[in-house]
Amino acid sequence: MKIKYDTQADAMYIALNDKPFHKNQIVGKGDMVVDLAEDGTVIGIELISPSQFVNNLQEIVYQTNDKDVTLMSSATTRTPIP
Repeated sequence: MKIKYDTQADAMYIALNDKPFHKNQIVGKGDMVVDLAEDGTVIGIELISPSQFVNNLQEIVYQTNDKDVTLMSSATTRTPIP
């Protein structure tokens, strides 16, 4: 899984796998777009203007079961996602 955030466009893309893109579906009021593979598998999610909904986009916390791991914060050096 890869997460990309474009600060200029204020758009975030969460890529879930590498299946080929087939079509997308706009969700809600257009602030989320779901990309689908031909078999209907969700391959990615784009969030439009996520800064309106999240207090701190500079920090990403990965949670599994009862453990939190901070992957990126404003206090750390960021490695760009290709």
